[in-house]
Amino acid sequence: MLGITETKKKEQGEVEMEGEHLLIYGTMSYTRAREGVGCIDKKEHRKYIKQGRFISERILQIEMRLEGRNNTKIIITYGPKEDEKMEIKEEFWHELTEIVENLVGQTIILGWDVKRRQ
Repeated sequence: MLGITETKKKEQGEVEMEGEHLLIYGTMSYTRAREGVGCIDKKEHRKYIKQGRFISERILQIEMRLEGRNNTKIIITYGPKEDEKMEIKEEFWHELTEIVENLVGQTIILGWDVKRRQ
């Protein structure tokens, strides 16, 4: 599974891509395509995805049922830029912290590391 950011797609959905892959994307925005997170995985793995939940335009949580394991949660994050407003950064970290503190079982977090602009 590949976590992707800046999908810039409105709403939420799935798109079958060329080849053997599926794009799951989403945002909480229904009027303007901003930010957005998603993932690309093999189409054959769709049967293992139990639930996808968009927490915000920057956080996607996917729950998968993998063979021989309890549910596995995959969190895909897209952190704000370093020069973003402080309240946006604080909201992102608050949401992510709340999710992580309430997780049970195996969890994988895929994210985007923000580098300082020169």
